[in-house]
Amino acid sequence: MEVTGRVFDLHLKWYRLDYRKYEETKWYIAISTKEKIVKEGILGYWDTTGLEDGWYVLRLVAQDCVKNEAITEVEVYIGQPEKLLEIGKKGKEDGEFNHPGYIALDKEGNIYVTDTENDRIQVFSPEGEHLLTIGGLPAGKAGAQGKGRGKQGSIFNKPTGIAVDEEGYIYVADRNNDRVVKIEQKASGEWEIVLEITGFNKPHGVCFTDGLLYVADRNNDRIQVFTSSGVYVRTIETGITGDLNKPQGVFTVDSREQLAESRIYISDRNNDRVLVLNSTGSIIMEITGLNKPDGIVVNGNGYIYVADSNNDCIKKYRPDGVLVATIKESFNKPQGIVLDEEGNILICDSNNDRVVKYGLPPKEKEKKYASPRTNFQFQTSSFKLSEVYVYPNPAKNGKKPTFHIELSDIADKIEIRIYTISADLVHKAELTGPPNKGTAYEYTWNTDKVASGVYLYLIRAHKDGKTVKTLKKMTIIK
Repeated sequence: MEVTGRVFDLHLKWYRLDYRKYEETKWYIAISTKEKIVKEGILGYWDTTGLEDGWYVLRLVAQDCVKNEAITEVEVYIGQPEKLLEIGKKGKEDGEFNHPGYIALDKEGNIYVTDTENDRIQVFSPEGEHLLTIGGLPAGKAGAQGKGRGKQGSIFNKPTGIAVDEEGYIYVADRNNDRVVKIEQKASGEWEIVLEITGFNKPHGVCFTDGLLYVADRNNDRIQVFTSSGVYVRTIETGITGDLNKPQGVFTVDSREQLAESRIYISDRNNDRVLVLNSTGSIIMEITGLNKPDGIVVNGNGYIYVADSNNDCIKKYRPDGVLVATIKESFNKPQGIVLDEEGNILICDSNNDRVVKYGLPPKEKEKKYASPRTNFQFQTSSFKLSEVYVYPNPAKNGKKPTFHIELSDIADKIEIRIYTISADLVHKAELTGPPNKGTAYEYTWNTDKVASGVYLYLIRAHKDGKTVKTLKKMTIIK
């Protein structure tokens, strides 16, 4: 295992890596000792071959020339992740599936699954309790009664890809109707199509990021990109060694901002590969050695997870494309995958007619110790957005809207981007330094030259290489 981090002190004498089993409280086993500053990079290599599966404590000890010491510990799990949740079996009742296809989460962690052969979407709580069924009966007939949610009627024919945006709109690739639909729930409880995009040939995976909708237009061998209002943006068709061949899954990272860091990930199914592109569509990397790859997702550190469908497993790759882990646990043609906020992976195990969640057994939080003279970083940050809103909203009669942003820690930089509902950028701003309103950051937007209407605002906060973001809606009335 490659151990990376930072040890930086002008008076550093040495640092040491060692480890112990989680249950042990005293005995550490040495890994390596070095006498050099590491500003950012590889601290050492930990050979975990032969270790029993379980939790371990990895420790970094640093000492300066006058014997001041600093210690940092991080808990590490060695072995296969555990199954934390299983939903469903074959059937057509609520909570049962017939070849579930793809999966998405909303901001509350609720689970949305396209129950493909049952022509419906099912929604579950984070704990796996069935909440709602959308579709599944002939058009015009009453659908299943969701818990407190109202009735639904069938609107799908073999739905596949699914995404949920920050406002709660659901985007569905309605495969055999050759369309993508955007649906919302009305106050009456009825579900209604508010947008229909046609011109596809068996669309599959969809991804909604920063106001843009990416669609794997499978049988047209291309990825199509649209705004949230359905306006066509562009098409991606060509790969490194030839055209796409039945692209199945698509995932994007920061597609509208930080363009140099943006990535588009495509499961190029019949070419048995994953392509990684930049925001302009130029190829960055190709991952091969797959057999009909399907769903794809990327975590905040750039690690790539792929449902290697015909190999009946999930593969995890480093950002540079090196395979680091494989989950192979009685899967049968896994398709859609998604990561929750804790880093657990949820999988549509299609031919087993179930959804499963895998993750690590819960443990205590990391322990941290530091002396005044030694500065190093080792753990994953808990940096996150606590609360974001605009006031007044709607902003009426010339009143200027103010953005209120609360974070768990002081940010290195905060970016504010404001778009029209058709995803055109109309304003941007950056905030640096400490909070300027108590414990919060605030920014007032001068809207004198802006028309009345509904706008989307994207907040991105950065700290120590980590980025957190949210996309919300506001209204201006003049």
